[in-house]
Amino acid sequence: TGPVAAPKVVAPLIIDRAEINLPSSLPPSVVVLKVTDVNGPRAAPLPHTATTPSVPAVLDITLGLKGPVLVQGQGLDSQWSGRLKITGTTVAPKIAGTLTANRGSYTLLGKSFRLTRGTITFDGSAKLDPALDIVAEASASDITAQVVITGYASAPTISLSSTRSE
Repeated sequence: TGPVAAPKVVAPLIIDRAEINLPSSLPPSVVVLKVTDVNGPRAAPLPHTATTPSVPAVLDITLGLKGPVLVQGQGLDSQWSGRLKITGTTVAPKIAGTLTANRGSYTLLGKSFRLTRGTITFDGSAKLDPALDIVAEASASDITAQVVITGYASAPTISLSSTRSE
């Protein structure tokens, strides 16, 4: 909606089913190298081309994840649901809301852990870095082991603990 110079994207979206496959490995960081060509052939200057500046659209999107939203890969097999509100602009989107794990398991060191708690919270800030609060447990005989993932997605903290029942 709105004028061409200041468009606004408004949408109530419902996701009935989605599958997200996590990559088996993350790409390495890209390093930009400054290159100085000494005594090399001179390149012809590139012709100047005029570009039309893009117009950022204002966002007002509600995203309902009724589920199942399946997230799989890197040992994770889980189902999530939730609601997100996307505002800001197409240049600088802001996401607020929470995703909650309905069920799932995580395999670590050959052992399957059951998800007992899982929330991913977006705080609506300009930095798209959700907070994680995920707990997975495995029991064997009289010992219960826990994997706890907290912190932000950009730098999560993973802790392992175990308790012995008496």
